[in-house]
Amino acid sequence: MAPVALLMAAGVLGACGGNDYRWVTNGAEGTYFKVPTAWDTNVVSGSDPAGRADALPGSITPLWHVAFDSAKGAASQKDANDLPADLVGNAQIYSLSNYYRENYSISKVREQLFHGVDPVYPPDDLSGRVELVSYRPIEEAGLTGSRVVANINLAEDGGSKWLTVDGSVLFDDHTGRVFALTMECTSECYLQNRSMADQIAASWKVNNK
Repeated sequence: MAPVALLMAAGVLGACGGNDYRWVTNGAEGTYFKVPTAWDTNVVSGSDPAGRADALPGSITPLWHVAFDSAKGAASQKDANDLPADLVGNAQIYSLSNYYRENYSISKVREQLFHGVDPVYPPDDLSGRVELVSYRPIEEAGLTGSRVVANINLAEDGGSKWLTVDGSVLFDDHTGRVFALTMECTSECYLQNRSMADQIAASWKVNNK
């Protein structure tokens, strides 16, 4: 895999608070998105699983992973339920084998990204712990997918442990690539940072060839 380029977009101002942005890119896969310059980014090696989200199940090869968060140089904070109190995110690319592509679905990928449940089609026994906030189909130059925002109550004992997850997924059936951009934090944190999350999600582009 070719080295990932982190490009600084000097002088580019965001609409929220006049933030400077930098572009995070993967030229080989034609993928890029922007984050505020002050945010931490961490390019995670495909050969080292420490510090990154679990790989999707099945015959899937992780190709690229960048983790980012809004802690701005400090350690990301956790709330009393050990949920992220700062907006944290991951951009990931996976390659699916021909065999696994036959059983692939966007719903299965969402299950992985949304802590074990597809919020668009939650099972009946979990419907009270899943709130679909928004759903938007995405189609870009031969890629299909969606952006979904959902509140997930991770408490299994009837308590309250709400996490908001913002997940965008695109699939290229020709190359077998899965492209995912996810952000999450406590529901209160997400409400405070929703405008920023919208800007990041809107900047995420995939020009896969």
